[in-house]
Amino acid sequence: MDKSIRVDLVNSNPEKNYFRENYYNGLNKAYLRVEVAKKLSLAQQYLKSQFPDHSILIMDAARPRSVSQLMYDKMKGTKFEKFVANPDRGSMHNYGIAVDLFSISFGFYPENLFDARYS
Repeated sequence: MDKSIRVDLVNSNPEKNYFRENYYNGLNKAYLRVEVAKKLSLAQQYLKSQFPDHSILIMDAARPRSVSQLMYDKMKGTKFEKFVANPDRGSMHNYGIAVDLFSISFGFYPENLFDARYS
């Protein structure tokens, strides 16, 4: 994967995710299927060609089903349930083919991507 892509897995830090949990125990590497990582690298190259001071920031990538279960259990019955896949069916995150990302510019890094609306 393109080394200029930034990674900040928000589900490793309870202060950065709306679950308020540390699901990844400090993990700081994003795992994806090879073909997805290649396409993401192409997207980064295109972004930089148009906006040189910008970068893709990966906030979540491959996720074990056990973590999906914990997320689902936490959100079940709340207004946020629709944002978490039912682990019985799985999600694209469970197969390393989904990535949550954000475009950032150097010199600007959002301190909290999830404001009070999602608390």
